[in-house]
Formats: sequence, C-alpha cells, structure tokens
Amino acid sequence: MVKLLPLFFVLGIAVLVGCGGDGGDTTDTTSGRVVPTPTPTVPSSTPVPVLVTTEADLVQPRELFTATLLTDGRVLVTGGQSRGIPLTLTEIYDPATGQWTETGSMAQERADHDAVLLKDGRVLVTGGGRSTAPLATTELYDPATGAWTTTGGMAQPRIFFRLVALNDGRALAIGGRTTGRTDIAATELYDPDTGTWSAAGDMSQSRTRHTATVLKDGRVLVAGGGNKAVYTSSAEVFDPATNTWTLTDSMHAIRAEHEATLLGTGEVLVLGGFGGSNLLASAEVWDRSTGKWSSAGQTSQDLHRHRLVTLPDGRAFVLGGFTQSSPSHVVVEVEEYDPVLGVWEVVGKINNERRNHSAVVLENGDVLVISGESNLGQMQPTSELYRPQ
Repeated sequence: MVKLLPLFFVLGIAVLVGCGGDGGDTTDTTSGRVVPTPTPTVPSSTPVPVLVTTEADLVQPRELFTATLLTDGRVLVTGGQSRGIPLTLTEIYDPATGQWTETGSMAQERADHDAVLLKDGRVLVTGGGRSTAPLATTELYDPATGAWTTTGGMAQPRIFFRLVALNDGRALAIGGRTTGRTDIAATELYDPDTGTWSAAGDMSQSRTRHTATVLKDGRVLVAGGGNKAVYTSSAEVFDPATNTWTLTDSMHAIRAEHEATLLGTGEVLVLGGFGGSNLLASAEVWDRSTGKWSSAGQTSQDLHRHRLVTLPDGRAFVLGGFTQSSPSHVVVEVEEYDPVLGVWEVVGKINNERRNHSAVVLENGDVLVISGESNLGQMQPTSELYRPQ
C-alpha cells in the first residue's frame, strides 16, 4: 500500500553555492580557452509545496539500469546490476496500483545499456555489459504480450553509449566503448520495419559518457563525454535527413557523466558531471536558433550520476546523485530550474539517498524515482513518487 508522508513547505530565500564542484577556472581541452567559474545565483523566494510518497519495493533492487515510460502509462525497468552482477530480470511499475511486477527476462544480462520506446509501443534494448565484455545484441519488449524477442544486432558492441528514438521511427546508437576498451565515434541506425542496423556516419571524435538529446526539429544534439579519461566540451548535431554530423558551439565547461534535458522552449539544458579534475555544479543552455551555449546558473551542490527531468509544464528538476559537497556524498535534495530567471532553487528532498538510479516523468506529471545505490554501496530497493506543485 502507498504510504503518504507529511506535506511540508520549503520557505525563504536560499543562496545556492556550489561547494567543492567548480573549484576555479577550467581550461577547455577542445578550444584551449579558459572558462571562469560561474557566479552563484540567488533563487526566488516563492514557497513551494512538495509531496513525496514511498511506493512498493522493486522485485530486484538495481543500479545502471534503464527505465522507459510505456504508451499505457506504466514504466518498464530492464537489466542493470546488483552488487556488481549484471541482470536479465525486467519488471513493470503500474501507477494505478503503485506496485512492481516481474515481466520476464531478457536473453542476455545487461548493465550500462540503453533503451528507447519505439513508435509502435515496443521497447528497443541494446548494448551494455556482460561481465567485462560489451554487447552488440538487441532485444524487443512488447507490452501487449509481456514477451521479449531478439532482433538484429549492432555492427559494433557498445557500452557507455547513448540510444535515442528519432522522430521518423528509427533509433540511433551513438559512440560508446567497444571490444578491446576502444572508444568509438561510429553511430548506427535501427530500422524497426526491417529489424536491422545500418551505419549512420561518424562523429568528429570518439565519445563515451556523453549526452544525446532529440531536438524539436528532429535533429540530435550530442554534448561532452570523451575518449577514456580525456573529456571534452565539444558538441555536435546529427541530421537524420542527411545522416551527417556537424560541429556546433562548445560548452563552457568540460563534462562527462553529466545530464541533459529538452526544455519546453526547445533549448537543451545540461547540468553537472565530471569536469576532468572535479565535479561540477554549473549548468548551461544550448539555443538551437543560434547554436550557442549560455550559463544557466548552478545548483547548491556539485553533481554526477544524478537525474535531470523536464515536466510537461516546462520546469526542470534534478533528483539525487553523487556529490563532493557533503560528507554523505549522496544527494537527497531536489532542485528546480527556472528557465525564465536562469536560476536553481532547492524545493524539497526525496526520502532516500540515491545515485545510479532512474527518474521518469509519469503521465500525470509526477516523477517516479527508482532504486539505485546508497552512500554505503547498498542497493536501494525502494521507489518513490515526487510531486512538484
């Protein structure tokens, strides 16, 4: 049964300062320019009521998994790992009951893989790790039957890559690390009509731990990441109409393992991540009309392995993650980004510390926060609903 925790209010004016995150000027390895540390921003003082409810435990606690919102409003969780062991088990969350139920197993265990919802309602899952070896195999989940089937595999095994669903119904796998610990620039397109992959051209450089965001015009923005321990601030755009990549303006900071989300304005917001020698609290916004990046303030703590989501009303929230800014190293604070003012504000807390978790915006605007790992390395069995007001 769902248990409701007390309603509380976050009042007053908070001065958000990134502690231990952006520790001085950073040299951009892509452009060679020196980027100043962002100035802390002062958020608004509007009281924000917050409701957090604890949902049922997962069948299998996990980290480094995928969570996909289905067309019927349920959420599919696949793979990941528990105590270092990759998983095949998959399960579904039903918001009508608040319960998790097992929905079969994939053919192969996977962690650090990726998944997307196809236009026909099926879920495409590919890549990831099996023990130490990356996978090229691909599977499809059909919510109508609850069954898994195999489909054509990628040309190259991949881990630490990105998979996005294009507006034309195809899916694009981007970069990653392949066999022999080699980082790659290659990309591939999956056609659900034929069940096959085809080459989609190479990026300007190899990337792992980057972000990929589908824009409103159907193009894809890829930002940051890098080749092994050499991270970059560069960004580039894929045009599915021509299968070509074009460099765009570089971010102000080097980033890997950061997060990105598409705002209601059509801009792309990126936040946090690893800056080469330290974690970042800074955020930036990319404007598709100009192709330029601008500062978007900074959160109260540096972050990585966090989750950034955009609500249907256009507001963006960051939940959980790892930080160097506090002794516990795991974040429970929830912060909201105001795209008009360009500032962040702490608006509440989730009930459990989490990193390597997932967060999914449900059809009603609630955010489902799922599993992950605690500060002590324990798997979090719980899920919870965060309801912004």
